Amino acid sequence: MRISIIGSHGIPANYGGFETFVQHLAEACAKNDIKVRVVNEKDNPVASFHENIEVVASEFNKSEDPLKFYKDSMQIAEADSDIIVVCGVGGAKYYTEANKIGIKIITCVDGQEHLRKRYSILQRVMVFFLQGLAAKKSDRLITDSHIGEKYWQKRFPNQKRKIKMISYGTDDCLPFDPSVLEKLDLKKDGYFLTVARFVPENNLHEIIGAVNDFIGDKKLVLVGKIEDTPYLKTLQEMNEDKVIFLDAIYDKNVLDSLRQGCYIYLHGHSVGGTNPSLLEALKAGCACI
Repeated sequence: MRISIIGSHGIPANYGGFETFVQHLAEACAKNDIKVRVVNEKDNPVASFHENIEVVASEFNKSEDPLKFYKDSMQIAEADSDIIVVCGVGGAKYYTEANKIGIKIITCVDGQEHLRKRYSILQRVMVFFLQGLAAKKSDRLITDSHIGEKYWQKRFPNQKRKIKMISYGTDDCLPFDPSVLEKLDLKKDGYFLTVARFVPENNLHEIIGAVNDFIGDKKLVLVGKIEDTPYLKTLQEMNEDKVIFLDAIYDKNVLDSLRQGCYIYLHGHSVGGTNPSLLEALKAGCACI
């Protein structure tokens, strides 16, 4: 059996929830003697994994041209796959050929993507339309939360048999390493923590506003990929010397120690699926708001 997994930025996981999911799924399948192909976007580095995992690069980047990325990824996957696991609904437009030749398609639908604030009205309408195609043309629709499951069941009552909720898990934490905090000039229980992408639907402006109003000397450590975007500039302008911006961190030892050392973990994700960063914070024993 060969499974192809498409629709994420790719592995190694260095972007968000889908990528974390894809890496865990690919490694779990490989260990159980299932051959897996992961299609990365063009700019994600291709690395070596288990011998049963093949990593292939698309000619396109998901963030720059998502439809071309999904089309190219589907064409790569259709060559010799028994099952195609698709992250997101962007590939639904290109399911027809796979349907014809009997390849099973499993779509992991994420959250309510049509409500993302960073999307234009046209993009939201397109996502809403693609959700309908995914519901019609997929063999299975997988959501990672009961709220997501209810949304899809209510919108597509005739497809209820296809819809399945499978919750994410997370790995055990590595032991707390005090040197991680020392290098960042932080003290245990002396800071709030948020790990998130700098996008409006993660409500980081709300979190920073609350921390600015907090009476006390605790600061917010905000970990995310630092890019030159209008939203990040807005967040930086809001900072009243209470926020420490750290570029994205993918070192598990560093992240686990930051989580175990924080006073409270603040989570503001609103429209996506269940986010691994929240599960990892729970696993670390954080008090979460």
